[in-house]
Amino acid sequence: MKLKLLLLFFGSCFIMIKGFTQQQFILKGNVRGRDTGYIVLRYTDYTGKYIQDTTYLLKGQFRFEGKINEPTFAGLKGYKNIIDFKEVNYTNFFLEPDTQKISLTENDYDHYVFEGSKTQREYDTLKIHFDSIRSKYKQLEQQIIKAKYAYDAAKTEEEKNTALDKENEILVQLEPSNDEFKHQDISFVVSHPDSYVSPFITSVLSNTLPLDSAEMLYNKLTLRVRNSWIGKDIADMIRKKKQNRVGNKAYNFKATNANGNTFSLHDFSGKYILLDFWASWCKPCRAEIPHLKELYNQYHPKGFDIITISIDMDSAAWVNAIRQEKINSWNNVLANKDINDNYQNTSQPIPSQILIGPDSKVVWTLQSEESMDDVLKRLIK
Repeated sequence: MKLKLLLLFFGSCFIMIKGFTQQQFILKGNVRGRDTGYIVLRYTDYTGKYIQDTTYLLKGQFRFEGKINEPTFAGLKGYKNIIDFKEVNYTNFFLEPDTQKISLTENDYDHYVFEGSKTQREYDTLKIHFDSIRSKYKQLEQQIIKAKYAYDAAKTEEEKNTALDKENEILVQLEPSNDEFKHQDISFVVSHPDSYVSPFITSVLSNTLPLDSAEMLYNKLTLRVRNSWIGKDIADMIRKKKQNRVGNKAYNFKATNANGNTFSLHDFSGKYILLDFWASWCKPCRAEIPHLKELYNQYHPKGFDIITISIDMDSAAWVNAIRQEKINSWNNVLANKDINDNYQNTSQPIPSQILIGPDSKVVWTLQSEESMDDVLKRLIK
């Protein structure tokens, strides 16, 4: 389960604050196998802002302080070390507005011991079920690692393609595990509606579940949990999905393209418009660009256009990617507030697309049963 909800918090020395309140947390910790160096804490503070804090080890000991007003998903990162294609000095857990302790082992952050967080104890029960699922598919995961090493060692394109084919073949065999993880996630939310773990799970599931299912799962949460910052974020995501579901009119955003020209979505009324959400750093997004070009060349003369919407924070990298990919035939824009506030695609895994018809109504999304290619072939004669 990938929970991409963290950023990092950086600090140096910390002074004990008198008058400790329930909004303050203290995290004490130690790293077995390393005495010095830095360690980074990632979490969301009491204002809902992603924070990154760094402190230094003294004889393997460290300490963080900060302010949160509810349990929040956090992460610790040490010196980067990739073993078998996995970052071994990084792990996630749940912080609470209290004093907590964590014990880590260098090059094995996943197997930590955490004390002082009720929410973390609830999360640990979920992790036990995840570990049980992983153990069932351990051999397949080892085969994937072997295929990745084979790809790295390949000297010819043929050898690389063979390794990739092998990896993809194993990934197909691993697909049932994804369903098992999802089932376990849903079961946890249903049986723990008042746990602060549940909205974080629901947030991730909302990107893949059908809208009605996501809303039903969200409604299982207690009012207390729905009023958490991540609970409110889920409600906003559901609102955006409802607004842009198939059959509804797509939100008429305004934007300025890479050439400095301002336009609105309604300027394209009478055409089929594909909104493609991407980023310069997203490899799968850029891998799809040749296919987008094929669609554009095939259907543009028949009333089809594309608007690529980037979630890049670095505008220079965005402009450079447009130049490298040679995608100046259509409008390229950076996601602005108007788009972020009304399209859930900017906060869900990319690439993602929405297809809009000549009447400005959404005719296809990634959740549709039909493929986008089939829809275009059926609608554009």
